[in-house]
Amino acid sequence: MIKNMRILWICHFSNSQIREQLHFSNGIIDNALHYLIYKKKREKSDFAVWISNGIAELERVEEIELHVISPHFNLKYKTQEFEQNKVHYHFFKPDNMELLT
Repeated sequence: MIKNMRILWICHFSNSQIREQLHFSNGIIDNALHYLIYKKKREKSDFAVWISNGIAELERVEEIELHVISPHFNLKYKTQEFEQNKVHYHFFKPDNMELLT
């Protein structure tokens, strides 16, 4: 029997429910630079869906307190935190965007 376990999950993912909670910058300059360098438009899309599925499974376990830390592009602020379905999300704006592109 599990007794009040805390789990910290460090990962890189995105889904539509998460993006609805985050505040994004207009990023006109960032988007233009990205287009000039990579010749493609930066789009917000779902990725690493297995992480979203894993989080959904852990949401069901009452004895687990889950904290997820993840980078996310184009955030308006350096860090953003919120709680959704008993999961604590901590997002940060990566300093070096090229590492995650």
